[in-house]
Amino acid sequence: HSTGNSNSGLVIRKKLIVSGSHAIHNANGAASWYGDIAFRGWDGDTWRRAAMIESVSEGTPADDVMAGNLRFSTNAGGTSTTRRMTIQANGNIGIGTTTPSTKLDVNTSTVHNFGARFVNTSTSGWGTYMEGGGDSGDYALLIRNQASSDVFSIKGDGKVGVGTGSPAAYLDVVYTGTESIPTLTVGYATSSRANYRFGLYSDSEAGYLSN
Repeated sequence: HSTGNSNSGLVIRKKLIVSGSHAIHNANGAASWYGDIAFRGWDGDTWRRAAMIESVSEGTPADDVMAGNLRFSTNAGGTSTTRRMTIQANGNIGIGTTTPSTKLDVNTSTVHNFGARFVNTSTSGWGTYMEGGGDSGDYALLIRNQASSDVFSIKGDGKVGVGTGSPAAYLDVVYTGTESIPTLTVGYATSSRANYRFGLYSDSEAGYLSN
C-alpha cells in the first residue's frame, strides 16, 4: 500500500513461476490469471478497488506459448469494478465489449447519445481520416442503423449509396418506404431560392421533377 496518503493504495499482484514448468499457474494449477495492478482507496470501512489492470491468459500456457490479454476496469462509484476495455492477444481492442471482433470495437447501449466522438479543436484542423476499400467489392465506409439496415455506403471504386449498401451508380439514392416524399431534394434552405425535388410517387411508378 502507498504510505504517502492513508486513504489511497496501490497493490501489485503476480503469480509464482512453477519451477520446471516455465508456465504461470493459479492456486489450483489451471493456467488463467497472470497478475494485476489494483488501485484501492479506503472508504471508511474497508479497502475498495477504484480501478484495476489485469492480465489473463488466452488459452493454456505451454512451451513457447504464452498468449495473454489486458483488461482495464474502473469503479463507477459502487463496491466493485466493471471491465471497460480489453486488449486481446491478437491486438484487437474492445471498449464496452469483452470480445472485440475488429482492431477497434466500440460498443455501447447508452440511450440518445453517440457511441464515439472525434473532435479537432484547431481552427485549421481536419476531421476523421479513414482509408480502405480497393474496388467495388470492398467498402471504404458502411453505416447501418440499429436494425442493421444499410443507411450510407461508400465503395472502394468511389460509388456512394444512400439507403443502400450496394450502389449501382456514383450516387445511388434508394428509398423503400411508403411516404409520398421526394427521394432527393436539392436546393437552398429558404424558399426564396430555387429548389428541385427528384423521385417517385409512392402510389405510382410516375417520376417527377419539380421546383
